[in-house]
Amino acid sequence: MAEARSPIPPRPPTLRSGPPTATDDFAHGFAIGDTLIDTAADRGYTCVDSANDAAVWVDVSGHGPRHQNGGDDEVNVGGLSGELADPQPPKTHAPSHTDGSDDVADLVGDSGAGGTHGLVPAPASGDAAADKVLRADGSWDIPAYMNILARKGSPGTIAKGRPVYISGFNIGANVTEVEEAKADSATTMAAAGLAAEPITNSANSLVRVWGRLAGIDTSAFSVGDEVFVSAAVAGDLQNTRPTGATSRIQKVAEVLRSHATLGEVTVYGAGRTNAAPNIAQDNIFKGDANGIPQPVAFAHAADHQNGGADEVATATAAANVIPKTGGAGKLDVGFMPDAVVGGVNYQGTWNAATNTPALASGVGTKGHYYVVSTPGSTNLDGITDWKANDWAIYNGTAWRRSTTPIR
Repeated sequence: MAEARSPIPPRPPTLRSGPPTATDDFAHGFAIGDTLIDTAADRGYTCVDSANDAAVWVDVSGHGPRHQNGGDDEVNVGGLSGELADPQPPKTHAPSHTDGSDDVADLVGDSGAGGTHGLVPAPASGDAAADKVLRADGSWDIPAYMNILARKGSPGTIAKGRPVYISGFNIGANVTEVEEAKADSATTMAAAGLAAEPITNSANSLVRVWGRLAGIDTSAFSVGDEVFVSAAVAGDLQNTRPTGATSRIQKVAEVLRSHATLGEVTVYGAGRTNAAPNIAQDNIFKGDANGIPQPVAFAHAADHQNGGADEVATATAAANVIPKTGGAGKLDVGFMPDAVVGGVNYQGTWNAATNTPALASGVGTKGHYYVVSTPGSTNLDGITDWKANDWAIYNGTAWRRSTTPIR
């Protein structure tokens, strides 16, 4: 008789108060062959199908109190012969369980066909096995999402598709606690993911931290919209960046289908805020002693026009002041550096006969000059023979005449 192939050793039984349900499935960590003991009813169950939301468990606790001398649940083999009745030596396993050797099922080419219960199927050659996981039905597949188990930290229900943040840990249930995320406070952010099913505080449920999530209301959005955790309503999503000085910015998903009940998104921004936070008006970010940016108020006056604070009301030069433009919208000369003021600056024509406009010896602005329109003998710093087209130019100390103007 051919040597029997050996199944994978079962895992230790799960102990809890209450029988298993259809949701005690592969997504919640159960596989075919697992056992569960209902400690309240003193009954045992074995999983025969771990399909998501459709798990099948068989009650195996209905055995007789003993199994000796033909008691209940025992087969009387009297009169039988052969291997069933004869004493049998222990069956040994092959030394290897890979590549189709003894005690392993080689299901090459299984591409979705399903495997044999209790046996490890081998992925098809060239079937990208390194990137695949073994499904409950025995087939290999590329994972389309990732979940974590969680419960709500307080009474109530979190609807499917709502963003949640980690609020604590339930020691008794040995599971993470979550609540609906809200972007206006650091205490309710960042979102760990979206609820993949309704979440209460009485049972473990799934939170989608990465991948596709279907069957939610996305009717408020368009395909391709990138959605953020809302700062206005806990558990809401919005397709615009939240406003407000304290808001955290977390783009958590992208819309794949817009529909009131069959909407789909792909979750990709879970676990952290992913943009610079908002900041109050007139604040700036300033690095602290640890190099971490902190919002600080920008210290300046509220008004810098028409002689307001932090502004110089006249053209008097001074250190550490804000210069003021003149009536023509130009910077007053008193605020210009000497190198700039040293250049000539045309002021108009001058009547040397009537001294119009009035000029005085030793008084003027360096670089200012006038072109003589009418000859005359007005005395400017000792010069009295002004001819037409001469320049009267002030050098910072006295007026001088240029008889060869620059053309």
